[in-house]
Amino acid sequence: MKREKMTFNVNPETRVAIKNYVKLLGFKSESDFCNKAVNEYLTKLNCEENGDYINKILVQAVDSTIGIHADRISDMLFKLAVSIEKQNLINSGEYSDYYEEYIEELARENVQKRHGRL
Repeated sequence: MKREKMTFNVNPETRVAIKNYVKLLGFKSESDFCNKAVNEYLTKLNCEENGDYINKILVQAVDSTIGIHADRISDMLFKLAVSIEKQNLINSGEYSDYYEEYIEELARENVQKRHGRL
């Protein structure tokens, strides 16, 4: 693969660090080290771009899932409140099991009056 020459300036501390890493990591030259470093950085930038897009998709998926579960929990709480209200009406002695449909409707109305739709 043909390489293109590129010249850039670095401060003296960076040059010393490059020389040290070339020796430490066993690169053939400073050029090889700098080429790898630039490629690594470009890969990082590319991942960050894609990561932002993926993060938005994940957030939307989580929000949607939470919304579905919140609706289900709300329905379950309402049904539980109606069931408890039915038991309270039956236990009060005013109503008997013979009026099950009436008690169900009355319990629903009582819960909605007291709490709204949970």
